[in-house]
Amino acid sequence: MKTIDNKSLLIGVLLTIIFFITIGSQNNNGNFNEIIAKKLRIVDNNGETVIIGVGDEMFGGSLLTFMNGEISSSIGAGQIQAWNKDGKNSATLGTQDSGNGFIKLYNSEEENILHISNNDSASFMIMGKIGISTSEKGGMINIWGKEGGPLVSITANEGIGTFVTRNKFSEETVYIGTNKYDEGMIGLYDKYGDTFWVKMNK
Repeated sequence: MKTIDNKSLLIGVLLTIIFFITIGSQNNNGNFNEIIAKKLRIVDNNGETVIIGVGDEMFGGSLLTFMNGEISSSIGAGQIQAWNKDGKNSATLGTQDSGNGFIKLYNSEEENILHISNNDSASFMIMGKIGISTSEKGGMINIWGKEGGPLVSITANEGIGTFVTRNKFSEETVYIGTNKYDEGMIGLYDKYGDTFWVKMNK
């Protein structure tokens, strides 16, 4: 694999900028204020492509950068993406269809390990197992096991705090928190979610 000479890359980019500034400053029939092109490609001293700018009718404009012949980053369609040396997506920052922003980070196997988004509330997902969300009413932490729904939930909602555990069937087994009368409460439930024992602070 060829290694990009950073100095040569910088010189190439600077020469390209100078070229466009030079021709842009010259008059073409008395008026030359813009350059129109469907595609722009910049190469290094070895002729290897390092930057591509392209326009697309469906997705709009995009900019791609390359390292050692492999794509390393892209900007376009409302997203910024980065790839590792193996050509796998390592990070994405962008805008969802809803118009809200998001950030995703991936490990070397391209598995999503961190997801941060804003859907009228802030939310975080870590390794697909720990979820944190906030809203005007409060916040919540959910913890998942190997499969199924969340096994542990910690919630603060409109002045009521709760700690809940569930079994592998997603049935609630333990409840510790505040009831609707603002009193402390502990509840134990069987594997079917039926009440086994409840104690309230009275």
